[in-house]
Amino acid sequence: LGNVQDEIPLVHIGGTNGKGSVGAMLSQVLTESGYKVGRFCTPDVFVYEDEFQMKGVNIEKDRLAQLFTKVKKACDKLTSQGKPHPTRFEVETAAAFLWFYEEKCDIALLEVGMGGETDATNLIKHPLVSVLTSISMDHIRFLGNSLGELATVKSGIIKPQVPVIYDGHQPEASEVIEKRANELGSPAFAL
Repeated sequence: LGNVQDEIPLVHIGGTNGKGSVGAMLSQVLTESGYKVGRFCTPDVFVYEDEFQMKGVNIEKDRLAQLFTKVKKACDKLTSQGKPHPTRFEVETAAAFLWFYEEKCDIALLEVGMGGETDATNLIKHPLVSVLTSISMDHIRFLGNSLGELATVKSGIIKPQVPVIYDGHQPEASEVIEKRANELGSPAFAL
């Protein structure tokens, strides 16, 4: 599929609680301001198409089928080269990037699936801003056994010289986020 994600102005949203709310609010504000806003968020709320939205409207089933057909061809190419088949979430993320690119979004809002550092969404090189909502104990089997460990994984979405806005209410998590932001020269703003 190429690196279409590098051609899209993106906001990367991670954290434990509040990702969906932040994405929904940003989508509404930006759409009302006249921007063509794409949004990818999981899990869906009512129907699968909820995960893919443009200007607050769910993707049409036919359009989603077109995207998945293109992604399937790319997956088949990978597996024919002996590479592993992408996970479901990797396939969905690729479809979202492709959709945002093809629809020429002014801005896309992309929510992390789980974690951050190793999440499929984290191949973004230079988002407009990284947002980290509150961090609490979740997915500890995969992400770590302390707030600091979870914050380390989740702060993996912070990119060099890219501003990060974060929930500053958890001192242990905030310390990790501020340290990573400082190491990368990324302006950090606690809310």
